[in-house]
Amino acid sequence: MFFALPFFCPGLPAECPLSPPVERERPVPRLERSVATMTTAVHNVDQRSPVVSIEHAALPCVVECEQYGPGHAKFVADTSSVIWACGKLLPQHLCEHPDEVRGKRCCELGAGIGLAGATAFALGATDVLLTDCAPAVPLLQLNAERNAAANGGTGGSLRAQELQWGDQAQIDAAGRGAYDVLLGADIVYHQSAEEMALLATTIASLLAPGGVMLLAYEWREDWETTDAFHTECEARGLSLHRSQLCDADEEDQVLFTLRWLDTTLPPPTAAERGRSLGAAWAESDAQTAEAEAPAAAAPPTAPSEEPVARCRVPCSVM
Repeated sequence: MFFALPFFCPGLPAECPLSPPVERERPVPRLERSVATMTTAVHNVDQRSPVVSIEHAALPCVVECEQYGPGHAKFVADTSSVIWACGKLLPQHLCEHPDEVRGKRCCELGAGIGLAGATAFALGATDVLLTDCAPAVPLLQLNAERNAAANGGTGGSLRAQELQWGDQAQIDAAGRGAYDVLLGADIVYHQSAEEMALLATTIASLLAPGGVMLLAYEWREDWETTDAFHTECEARGLSLHRSQLCDADEEDQVLFTLRWLDTTLPPPTAAERGRSLGAAWAESDAQTAEAEAPAAAAPPTAPSEEPVARCRVPCSVM
């Protein structure tokens, strides 16, 4: 026979026998909570509603983009036909800092449903290009047309195009060195070093002198991927600054801001691009160890002859 002991019931606080009884709401059972959450949110964001929207005082109207979640007839596996957490945080950041895109040419890489680019367009970006892999383009085109019609008074253009990272022909079609602002949300996640090299190449190829890339990133313990991304960007003359995303629920959701280090310098050579961040760290550690090592006693040296004085005045030519 089992007896319930009120002081040791899991999930319930122990009651003091001297305190008056406190009326509490019935807690929702864990199973009910999990089922309710599953029907509305996946990965801390709603990936099941047919439309994802952004509302903000800085926007002239609500920005809306369709999404195709799992179970949808048009869902495409291995593409971002749904929104992710940083996919909403980046548009919110733009709404808080509209001057970062207003009056500028913008391109969103790995755009998914295109919410960040559509938000930039609504905030007054002159020309916005939404890019992703071929299977994602139909949804991007649909959302581009939807938001171009809703914000047609801005006078700019909003369009979609296929862009595989590193594809030089597609980079030329998009506009080499033509963009003041590049946007990306959740496009760095457990990828190979080769993919990060292609992404860095694409960023460096599209970004105009003095331009900036805003990349919303969520840490997923992908050390090798982030190391490769930082290394490849720095090798192409891009600096990275990390800051906290506004309205982020977790400290691991951050904003990477990429800028040209020095537009007056020539582009790095292939050898310079191949130098890894790990090699740089190893070199730095070796220099630190050498500096901290105790100095060895210098061996005795033989006395040297007194140097012959030399004339500092240049001799005249005979």
